[in-house]
Amino acid sequence: MLLFGTKQGVKIMKLKINDNYIITSDTHCYILNKILFNKKTNEEYLQPISFYKSLDDLTLGLINREIRTHDLECVNEIISHISAIKDEILSEVRKHENQ
Repeated sequence: MLLFGTKQGVKIMKLKINDNYIITSDTHCYILNKILFNKKTNEEYLQPISFYKSLDDLTLGLINREIRTHDLECVNEIISHISAIKDEILSEVRKHENQ
């Protein structure tokens, strides 16, 4: 899902990477958000995790975060996990290149 719109005159982006993360933006930065679920209201909401000046920086930040939070035991698992994260981001961006 890639949405473009404006909020109070500022162009924003919302790009769902997977079931865990959504990238949003404003005129100043890209924001990595964790997708959470409120059990009381049965609604999904976003928790901002970190802010980046570029998509490249965000991608590296997400890769570092995923490596630190997963129990990866060998170099091949780390390389595979990094590749999967990059592929998820690129796949979502490519789906919406011509919009």
